[in-house]
Amino acid sequence: MRTLITTLALAACLGASAQSATTADARRAAADAKATERTTELTAELGLTAEQTEKLAHFNKVHYRSLAELETVRKEDRAGRENALKENEAKAMASILTQEQLTKWKSSRK
Repeated sequence: MRTLITTLALAACLGASAQSATTADARRAAADAKATERTTELTAELGLTAEQTEKLAHFNKVHYRSLAELETVRKEDRAGRENALKENEAKAMASILTQEQLTKWKSSRK
């Protein structure tokens, strides 16, 4: 009887763990899709070069995964992290885009 209870408890834990991993994988996949979509949009909108597109694609992948991770953070703790991500985005865009592209990007955000 103890063996049965232990086995059932272990199975429940493993199931919850697998479900959590699946949720994380789904969240990561959705973030990657959003990053690709956003990179494509900005490439067309701002007329990015191949080098800029490559840099932006890498940044967007990291950025959107970080945003997805915020969903798992308590609401009280999100604001500071969201602001840090926004600041990081502005710095990254300033390093990737030309001044003209940066001005256009900033005006499109308003």
